Amino acid sequence: MTYHAFHRALFAVLTTCVRPFAFASATRLVTSLFAALVLSPSACAEEPLPYQNYKNIQLAASSNETIVRVLLDSDIYAATRKKFSDIRILNAEGMESPFRLELVTTNRREKVRKPCRSEISSLDENADGSITITLKLDDNASAANGLSIFTPLTNHERLVSISGSPKGDEWQPLVTDGRIFDFSRYIDVSNREVELPKNQYRHLKIKIADVTELQQSHMMRITRELQGDDEVSRRETTLVRSRPFRIDRIDCWSEETRRMVKGNQKTKYPIIAFQTAEDLENKSTIVTLQTRREPLTSLTLETSSQNFSRHVSVQVPVVHGVTTEWVEVGHGTLFSAHVGDFHRDRLKVTFSEQREKEYRIVIRNGDSPPLNVAGIETEGNLYQLVFFMSDSGPSRIYYGSETVDRPSYDTSEVLASLKSGYRTTQARLGSEVSNPAFANQSGTTLQRLLNNSLFLLGVICLVVAALAWTLFHATRRIDGIPD
Repeated sequence: MTYHAFHRALFAVLTTCVRPFAFASATRLVTSLFAALVLSPSACAEEPLPYQNYKNIQLAASSNETIVRVLLDSDIYAATRKKFSDIRILNAEGMESPFRLELVTTNRREKVRKPCRSEISSLDENADGSITITLKLDDNASAANGLSIFTPLTNHERLVSISGSPKGDEWQPLVTDGRIFDFSRYIDVSNREVELPKNQYRHLKIKIADVTELQQSHMMRITRELQGDDEVSRRETTLVRSRPFRIDRIDCWSEETRRMVKGNQKTKYPIIAFQTAEDLENKSTIVTLQTRREPLTSLTLETSSQNFSRHVSVQVPVVHGVTTEWVEVGHGTLFSAHVGDFHRDRLKVTFSEQREKEYRIVIRNGDSPPLNVAGIETEGNLYQLVFFMSDSGPSRIYYGSETVDRPSYDTSEVLASLKSGYRTTQARLGSEVSNPAFANQSGTTLQRLLNNSLFLLGVICLVVAALAWTLFHATRRIDGIPD
């Protein structure tokens, strides 16, 4: 039953129920008011399209494909509800075209690290204080793309050079300036890996410099010279101890490129603005950024600061009545290490898809100085509409409404199955246009109320209560009982 048919039927029922008691002026008044509400010109007139904006769907002139796909853009993300329930496609005749909303996917390649079994064939101490370790890869192992040196020691830095040989006799340099380090005395920054260029060598020679270091002890030796009970001289000697660079193990590994079946295609989205503020009480930096509600899945910090490791939290606002609470949707560790020629940065935080106007990034600084935040880069998913092309002419996509419900089309699964076997054509969206058929604010408010089931239920309850009150008093008059 349509919206207007429902209201007319309800009015007919009420009129039928009231007719026997036409003598009751209150009943006539209630009925008249409800009739004015239901059958008013604004309600009976043809409803304007309840969508704020539209965009023309532009196809290539030579296109004769049956299935069309079009990407959503930031204008649509900014105006639609979170689950995209307020999107419709209308053809040139104003008829609704069924469509399928889906994430854009792509076949991606990723690197997978595999261990390469190896054994130590020799270890030599050198006159310059370095050691040389020779490894031999197993016959069935892949060529190594890198190695990891594991040590229980902290607060160290060592230079590493690596050479390779097919048979262990003639050596060719692979890495001359590798570096492993641990700076946990100052900051949680460390590295134990050395990457190798592409090679097919079965023997690796690893030279680690300065494997024995001298460390100043916190203890001192005090020598006192006494004459009788009097101290005539004192000598303080700082104790220095040697610390060998102990190695627990060395793991070789290779990287293979594997093809993933499917993954969500990502794209970068611009932000509107961002602001930073220091929370001195909690020793944190709070970065607030505004977006156009694109479907974001990661944020990347842009900073000129170096050599840091900070815990970070990504939060979104959740409204509870008149209060707003910031809820965490993702967290991670921002990491930057720039030591000599070694550069490594991990500045991205990932999270489940979010579509919010505002995000907050909380960086825990502890006692370290705040980071210099130069910008925020956002990345997220892509959505597209897939639909059958209309023969009646160009179509439009309408969007932006608080009253419409999610559509349900029986062709959705058909489109999903056909799309993989049929060639589709990519359409483009035109500029955003304000919908002239969209009702003004007052008319829109009335329409929203008339389309709101809770409001209608409340009106019905009021009418029924008024009728009951009128019937009660009418019955008392008929029985001769004064009010």
